Amino acid sequence: MKHIGDVVRQVRGQLLKENTKKSLVIGDNWDKIVDARTASRTCVMGFKQKILYVKVESPVLLNELCNFKKDAILEKLQLKYPDHKIRDIKFTI
Repeated sequence: MKHIGDVVRQVRGQLLKENTKKSLVIGDNWDKIVDARTASRTCVMGFKQKILYVKVESPVLLNELCNFKKDAILEKLQLKYPDHKIRDIKFTI
């Protein structure tokens, strides 16, 4: 069974648009920002108005990311992509 992150990554390549270039850059390097377990169960979906949108596989993982890992992930993203000026991450199921 494929993880949602793997499926979405495949579809994402087909839906390339100009306004998603930043999210694609981040998505391509997402596994370097988060741990392997999180990377395989999540997928960067978009970047709009300095907010990164990330799809999450389960409610349990959503809770973990929102309550325990969000600040650390946001800090890593801001350091790696200062030109993106990321101000928040929104995790959704």
